[in-house]
Amino acid sequence: MNYKWKYFIVLNWEDTLNNLVEDKIDEELIICCDVAVAKSFDSTDELLEWVNENTDLKADNGDFKIEGQYLPYEI
Repeated sequence: MNYKWKYFIVLNWEDTLNNLVEDKIDEELIICCDVAVAKSFDSTDELLEWVNENTDLKADNGDFKIEGQYLPYEI
């Protein structure tokens, strides 16, 4: 089985069960708790670019953090 790093946007909320960003519809972020459906990125640069272009979240303000997971993928 092959693995690669995938990066996720994790909102810094007190509720730690539903804090992965799944997508953005109109002006609203859709939140989930499953990396299988969460929006993922191949690099942290790609993730930060998406956040800057699509949200008003700021890492410097503690709005979110980046989580990386080494996950299996199919060729």
